[in-house]
Amino acid sequence: MITPAQAAAAIRATRGRFFGCTFTKRSTGESRTMWARFAVVGSPKGPHRNRDDLIVVWDHHKRGYRSIPVEGLTQLRFDRRVEEVAP
Repeated sequence: MITPAQAAAAIRATRGRFFGCTFTKRSTGESRTMWARFAVVGSPKGPHRNRDDLIVVWDHHKRGYRSIPVEGLTQLRFDRRVEEVAP
């Protein structure tokens, strides 16, 4: 079991490798599963993109950038490991 801060650090440390995650959406409260990758490709547009409580990733299935709320993460999957995220 890891904390949300540790999960965010693990996502940023993937260096462009794909990972899976499950989180609770802030807008609707529904659970969302995503296969994504973290890659810094320049500065994202918009004033709300550079925040510590959101991680901007590339969603492989939706073919676009999406934001993951750090406090909403419930599970993280990478390097053949599954880590549960404590609230």
